[in-house]
Amino acid sequence: MHTKSFGEFLINEGVITPEQLEKALHIQNKEGLLQQFAIELGSLRQEDIPSITAYMHSHPEVRFGEAAVSLGLLNASQLRYLLDMRTRRKVRIGDILLREKLLSKEALLSALSRFHGKGQKLETILVVEPSSMIRNILTSTLTRYGYQTTLARTGEEALVTMRAKRPDLAIIAGVLEDMDGYELCRAVISDPRIAATQLIILSSDLREQRIKKAFEAGVSHFLSKPIQENELINVIYQIEKELGVKRREIILVVDDSNGPRRVITQELSKAGYKTFEATNGEEAIKLAMELRPDLITMDLEMPIMGGLEACQQLKQDPATADIPVIVISGSYTPTLLAKGFEAGVVEFFSKPFAAGQLAGYVNTLFESKKIKKKEKIMVVEDSPTTRHILSFLFAKNGYEVVSACDGEEATRLLTETMPDLVITDHHMPKKDGLTLATEMKQSRRFRHIPILMITGIHKREILLQALSAGVNDYLVKPFDEPELLLRAGVHLLTKRLYDEIAEERSKQEQVNRRQGRLLHEITLLSQMGQSFQRCREAGELYAAIAESLAQLFPAASGMLRILNENEESWGTVASWGDEPADVGVPPRTKHCPALMTGTVRNSTDTDPEPCPCTPRWSTCIPLTVKGKMVGLLQLLHRQDIPAESDNATAWPLLATAAEHVALALDNQRLQESLRQQSIRDPLTGLFNRRHMEAALEREFARSTRLQTPLSVTMLDVDHFKRFNDTYGHAAGDAVLKALGALLNDNIRHEDIACRFGGEEFVIIMPGASQKDACKRAESLRYQVETEVRLEFGDRMLPPVTISLGVATWPNNKVPPIALLDCADTALYQAKNRGRNRVAVAPADQ
Repeated sequence: MHTKSFGEFLINEGVITPEQLEKALHIQNKEGLLQQFAIELGSLRQEDIPSITAYMHSHPEVRFGEAAVSLGLLNASQLRYLLDMRTRRKVRIGDILLREKLLSKEALLSALSRFHGKGQKLETILVVEPSSMIRNILTSTLTRYGYQTTLARTGEEALVTMRAKRPDLAIIAGVLEDMDGYELCRAVISDPRIAATQLIILSSDLREQRIKKAFEAGVSHFLSKPIQENELINVIYQIEKELGVKRREIILVVDDSNGPRRVITQELSKAGYKTFEATNGEEAIKLAMELRPDLITMDLEMPIMGGLEACQQLKQDPATADIPVIVISGSYTPTLLAKGFEAGVVEFFSKPFAAGQLAGYVNTLFESKKIKKKEKIMVVEDSPTTRHILSFLFAKNGYEVVSACDGEEATRLLTETMPDLVITDHHMPKKDGLTLATEMKQSRRFRHIPILMITGIHKREILLQALSAGVNDYLVKPFDEPELLLRAGVHLLTKRLYDEIAEERSKQEQVNRRQGRLLHEITLLSQMGQSFQRCREAGELYAAIAESLAQLFPAASGMLRILNENEESWGTVASWGDEPADVGVPPRTKHCPALMTGTVRNSTDTDPEPCPCTPRWSTCIPLTVKGKMVGLLQLLHRQDIPAESDNATAWPLLATAAEHVALALDNQRLQESLRQQSIRDPLTGLFNRRHMEAALEREFARSTRLQTPLSVTMLDVDHFKRFNDTYGHAAGDAVLKALGALLNDNIRHEDIACRFGGEEFVIIMPGASQKDACKRAESLRYQVETEVRLEFGDRMLPPVTISLGVATWPNNKVPPIALLDCADTALYQAKNRGRNRVAVAPADQ
């Protein structure tokens, strides 16, 4: 016979007596932990406790949890979870027996060894951890509890050890010296020799992204750093407990990915279910025909045949139509949900799911045929004898009964009990049955509860009055018990069908709201993409980003930051909402956790290490494209609407919007880069001839319109061909590059410096008179002669000089291209006069 608990094992071994175990159990449960947990977790309300206590008093053999289930206040899955929480938190039986001196320490350790030896005790544990201190802590703790330990520092060392020694369990650090822990887990489950090893991830970072990564690697148990001894041992005990549970149901697990398939199989196997695996829909249909499983879990996107198509084929075949299917997928839309339910899917689960969540739902699904919510009947009768007869009649037929002595008490109890049927007398003191029925039918909350009136009055007009008041049916006293039960059953069935329809309507309304919200968000995202595509300048794009994100997230303020030219801090280029544009400290990469890790960071006012970028609730999202960081998006949330609120629906939208923004920024940078390449000379960085011609036309048109002067200076390097022939073209390129830098640094903001070709350069000077142009040309000539000193290779290059020609409109009354020719003619005059000088085009040209 299988021993259910350690206490029963001690009795069977003759170590303690039943009376001693009962005393220990009384000490263990006296704090009412189950009731405390149920209220803390919101499973029960404080006002539920009196009705549970009353039920336990009337049913002495029933415990607190069973009473809550019988009253419909908890379901089986919730009770199981609360019992598990109590088990984790309450003092163990062995410790109580030791404390009460009912058992010696030696006898306890001996009994524990025998108890686990008969079960699924884990014998050897491999600790994979680079830190010697943490390895020592784990080793000493595990040894103290009777486990044999083996150590490894790296992933490769761990794989060698596991293949050689085959440990029962591996505790793996999230970060190792040669690989991360998740990569090691994937290697373990892909190796048939060690795939059965139980795995625990040990990490100081158990955020949602890490848990999802662990799920994909095939891990469902976690431990957080710093290590707590009770948590470590509880997790190991839980694994041992799960390995020992056996059930008769068969479950087929269908998923093409090894990691998720392993997690699902382990979750269900630990709950005692026998599992079989398939990697695609076609294989699943064949196995379903052979095995006739009690349940199928199905992924959606798989090769050969997807999950949805497989569900449809299963439901079309009478042999497999009744097998419930649970879809477990990484993502799904409202449309996909609707199609899934049409194909017979009973529930959808998202990857990753919390440990125990799937098994809890499956347990509830299988046990729903065994544990049904008792339907509740309220008996309203002023005669104690008749009230007792009616209450006993319905109670012995499996109904839960609430009784009231008159309509006034019934009105008070309605809110507390919410019965499924009200059976009331007609004539009662304080408030009669007709008044009660009228008030119930006028209430939105109670109008759908059927009312059956039992009356001793035979008058037709009274009965018609009752029906008019909202009574659904009536019986005349003395009533026939079988007829009363039959009528009550009919009305309860009607109420049950109404509740099911109302629940389905509520679900459909939720789906409709989600679909409406999704369509609205899709529309905004589409409009955002279109507005981004229309932008040609960076400033225009920044404004479009701010406007779009303000529409998508109206409850938050925000800002977009771009890395400054010094590549040290991130400056704000766009903001929206109520917050100032630069709230907080402009972040530097080395200070911002989001920028350092490249992952999303949520901060709160109570965060022990808040992000220095913002002083309030915030979400920092690094914007990356192909591994390159192009910006930082920050949302500032109101303190009454924290970043974590409605995270399940807000995060996918935020992630999609961030991706749109990142791509738009990257595209804008690419377009700007291409534009610069088309108008810039690659050697000197100055504008090229193509841009110069367009700029000259534009500035000439502006000067003629405003009647302001426009000067053009053309210059080239003296004896440049001879210089190239003597020192080489590479040295010549160095001279041209230096000259380009000098021009760029010594012209006005509105001037346009261009490389015309070869060693020739042009400067367009809007608003500069002939005198001003000559003065600035002479300044440039002097700077080149005296300041351009270049070292090339291992030697100094000789100084160079330039000759310059200046032409000015309206002094030279010619079209723009001719103005350039005038400057060119003046340049040749300067060369003919001996070079290294400035010449001016005569006015008659």
